[in-house]
Amino acid sequence: MVLVNPVRFWFAVFALLGIVIVAPAWMYWTGEPLDGLPVHVQFLVSLMLPMMILLTLASWLQSG
Repeated sequence: MVLVNPVRFWFAVFALLGIVIVAPAWMYWTGEPLDGLPVHVQFLVSLMLPMMILLTLASWLQSG
């Protein structure tokens, strides 16, 4: 039986809340306001949320 460490459980909850809080702002900034920015900034903004989700998943999937 696998028991979840209470500290790690709250880290997971806060990580999910961070994604939920950042997602609406990311969706706003990938709309029309992004058109006036330089290409390199558009690229970084477009990758921010997917990279944050991938890093969160990778941290949960790592061994140990």
